[in-house]
Amino acid sequence: ETARVERHGQELVYEQWIGSATRRNRERFDERVTVGPTVIPWAQRHWSALTAGRELTIRYAVLDQLRSFEFRLAMAHDHPRADRHAVIKMWPASVVLRVFVSPVYLMFTRDGRAFHGMIGRLLPVTVHHGKPRPIDGQLVLDPSDSSIGGGRR
Repeated sequence: ETARVERHGQELVYEQWIGSATRRNRERFDERVTVGPTVIPWAQRHWSALTAGRELTIRYAVLDQLRSFEFRLAMAHDHPRADRHAVIKMWPASVVLRVFVSPVYLMFTRDGRAFHGMIGRLLPVTVHHGKPRPIDGQLVLDPSDSSIGGGRR
């Protein structure tokens, strides 16, 4: 499977190839659209609003669905890692989608300049008994920080 999303003027064009089959979709471009790890620099660009306590919304492009969904981002001061990091909670705006998609937590340095990791449901899936199953995990970018699963030995 291969998929991509590209901006063409004021549209987002999604394409997905599975074997010889191709699927496409278009939607109107929105300045709040992120895809994959682009949510990290988006949060950094809006750092002052997030640290001021504002809840922000993005459109998160999901390649397998060939569309974007609205998500909310806000500081998560009550997260267990918030004692050492600035933690941003990202969750679906739709109540229906929240049944299927758990929140994701993005961890940054307190000033927001460096991204340290992500905790939550990851996009890759594994196959179990012939059915795709999402992976809950951690993405760790700073192995020297033992509070996020790493640590030097």
